[in-house]
Amino acid sequence: MRRATCEDVLRSAFSEVAAFDITVDALAVSRLVRLVQVDEIPVGALRERLLERHGDKTWAALLSCPWCLSIHAAAGVAVARHLFPRAWPILARVLAASEVTGHLAHLAER
Repeated sequence: MRRATCEDVLRSAFSEVAAFDITVDALAVSRLVRLVQVDEIPVGALRERLLERHGDKTWAALLSCPWCLSIHAAAGVAVARHLFPRAWPILARVLAASEVTGHLAHLAER
């Protein structure tokens, strides 16, 4: 019996994912990135402390680069969808709704 590769895991995770789920997951990734990089609550103070102490380290730069962080967040989302098939869709929809609401509020302020 052969061992499952990372490609096998990702293929099985996305083989039955509908377009709606992919859209919700993409919005959830966007929200997770904003939570880490922009929002003051829950990680604002922690983010600032890490950047002060380790600002010259490569991993600390991850906190400043949305593109860099998003690939890691997306990988985490793919794993979450595979490992927690009942819980993740609920959390993903909450994160997606928060992301959409934030964009709508921003548009309303214009």
